[in-house]
Amino acid sequence: MVFKYLEEGSRDFSFEDKKFKAKYYIELIKRLKLMETFDEHTFRFKLQDGYYRCHPINWNKSTKKKGFDHLANQICSDDCYQFSTGFKKGRVHGFLIGNIYHIVWIDFNHNLCPSKNR
Repeated sequence: MVFKYLEEGSRDFSFEDKKFKAKYYIELIKRLKLMETFDEHTFRFKLQDGYYRCHPINWNKSTKKKGFDHLANQICSDDCYQFSTGFKKGRVHGFLIGNIYHIVWIDFNHNLCPSKNR
């Protein structure tokens, strides 16, 4: 896990929201620690279950149709994945380069792909 591309000041994906309590951040850190050693194959093919809910980001069904357009063009949409933060509906959005997952957005409210059932 790498935070080089983490966008901290985004209105939709800010992790400075006062309504989230310490337990949320603790669950997020626990999840990141569990996943830090996962390789590319694991990310792509073995984490789709209910615990991680890891899957490619479908930009067409998202609020950001152009994806990570603020980043370099080298980031292929096929390499963009989201997974559960481990607490309620939150997600982490990022991309894979080899075995490294680069975190771009921490989405506590599932704003990128809002559910109709919220």
